[in-house]
Amino acid sequence: MLEDALRADHLSSYGYTVRATSPFREKFAQAGVVFENAFSQATATRPSCPSFMTSLFPTAAGVGLHHEALNENYLTLAEIMRSQGYATAAIIQNSNAGYYNGLHQGFSRLYDLGDLDTKTADVYGMQLKSWLDDKQGRNFFLYLHISDPHGPYNPPPPFDKWYREAHLIGETLPKNPAFDPEWMEKPTLEGRRLLYDGAIRNNDHWFEKFYEILLSRDLLKNTLIIIIADHGEMLGERDTWGHQPPGYIQGIHVPLIMVYPQKLPPKKVIKTPVQLIDIMPTILDLAGIDKDELVLQGDSLLPLINESYPDFWDTRICFSEEVVNRWQNKFDDRPFGSLIIGNWHILNSKEFLPLNLRRRHMGIEPFFSKAFQYTTDREELRLINSFYFDLVGKFIASRVMKKIHKGNQQICQAFTGDKKRAIKSDPVVLERLRALGYVQ
Repeated sequence: MLEDALRADHLSSYGYTVRATSPFREKFAQAGVVFENAFSQATATRPSCPSFMTSLFPTAAGVGLHHEALNENYLTLAEIMRSQGYATAAIIQNSNAGYYNGLHQGFSRLYDLGDLDTKTADVYGMQLKSWLDDKQGRNFFLYLHISDPHGPYNPPPPFDKWYREAHLIGETLPKNPAFDPEWMEKPTLEGRRLLYDGAIRNNDHWFEKFYEILLSRDLLKNTLIIIIADHGEMLGERDTWGHQPPGYIQGIHVPLIMVYPQKLPPKKVIKTPVQLIDIMPTILDLAGIDKDELVLQGDSLLPLINESYPDFWDTRICFSEEVVNRWQNKFDDRPFGSLIIGNWHILNSKEFLPLNLRRRHMGIEPFFSKAFQYTTDREELRLINSFYFDLVGKFIASRVMKKIHKGNQQICQAFTGDKKRAIKSDPVVLERLRALGYVQ
């Protein structure tokens, strides 16, 4: 189950104490494994979803932003599960997670509820219940993609009460339809955050209803349930809103919770950094599906859960790409993105370059890098500044990013033969995406 634009640090189960946004999921997570430091591979839905559905970094999967879709030569998780006899279905509220992005591949049923008037409750409606009833006694793979708390932040009653009952003060922000509902007259920083949290609380309420649906069908003991987000969200930090580069911690730190009573331990919290592309190989391992012949850039998390090969996990690099700023040339090898290793987050961004240098290949990117110790500086307010790190550390990080991009280019070319795949633009879908802020 995926919640769009859900940043991990606004969940109660991740230590958020400002408001009780996810009391049921906090309780639910006790039955399984919580990955405290999970990272998305992009800051936008369109590149992120093909990435974790193929276990490939975004440029390896060949999907940038709005003009490309996943090539049919790639194998998605849904295709593999269906080939193994699993019934497959997806219920989505964001068309970037469906046909418009080539992600219908492998789903025997795809219900696109992308109408802007649908609510979280609609995902758990009769389509879901009837599909589950029809598949009783059969293995199934079900993908749910919920649009909230993606902007505009507008939770239904009673989950808007934090906003309605607040006495908001502070500077009024310019109204922005990407974040503010039509009825809001005077947006404020705290007001937007209250509504964002209310949307998370609404999702928590309906996740509890989903739990009851599974419980009533005796599906909980033998079902793997995974809770994720495709990316995070900036909520006024650095005067930034939404999920555009640079990929600061708020934009790439996402929840990852796995509950599977038959095969995963309860009450386990893992601090080692992991990434969304690790989900697919983990599912395949848990399902006993051979993955040796597959091209996967993620790693199964079962050894980490079982505390095997600690040296590997202590030194493994997680990588998040700045895809938005390379969409005109996905094979642009400039080192824009994030490296996460241990307690370090090294961030290179095109946004850090002066405007007159952003289109040039001058090899100066290491001097426009930022580094943080994210586990001890959760809001990334304190830059790591040292002569040695500026001279050596940033240079090495940029070399590593370039190497990853080169490998991604080779994978993409092997799958596609350099041929792009575009889905013909549907005016209705484009209007949905425009309302979500994806299309200008």
